[in-house]
Amino acid sequence: MKSSFFMLIVILCSIFSNKIISKIENILEEKPIVVIICSYNNAPWIKRNLDSVVMQKYSNYKIIYIDDASEDGTANLVEQYIKEYNLHDKIILIKNDKRVYKLKNMYNAIWQLDDNIIVAVLDGDDWYGCNDALSYFNEIYSKNDVWITHGRSLNWPQGKIGWHTPYSKKVIKNRSFR
Repeated sequence: MKSSFFMLIVILCSIFSNKIISKIENILEEKPIVVIICSYNNAPWIKRNLDSVVMQKYSNYKIIYIDDASEDGTANLVEQYIKEYNLHDKIILIKNDKRVYKLKNMYNAIWQLDDNIIVAVLDGDDWYGCNDALSYFNEIYSKNDVWITHGRSLNWPQGKIGWHTPYSKKVIKNRSFR
């Protein structure tokens, strides 16, 4: 009786310790993530935007912040943020002289990256709602069958999930979605 009870304890401990080791290994295995922030005239949002990435419970990340020729001093404020928080090793600031818009900025940034990097896109006036977003991305992209994901937004301060405004009938009729 004692030996079967002891054997059960050994089996349970083995299962439990394997689960703990597996969780520890997953926690330690942070894949590289690059957060690409495309921004135009987002001076009021810079601190909240960058804080939401910098405050993540994740260390293996970089930020490529692309200022698309903003006219409100966005690039200067990002430079100040980098200096103030000593984030030269985490944030790369690209300042466009001429506006090329989001898609071209994303294309240029993504094609400079290695294939094994997880790319997360965050608009200059948006922010992550929690500080384990990058950990969640890491978990999702650790699965071999996941190559791309998409997210949804939570409108602030209303708290509604989805688009900020519905598409107009004209946009729908002409199929001129962005």
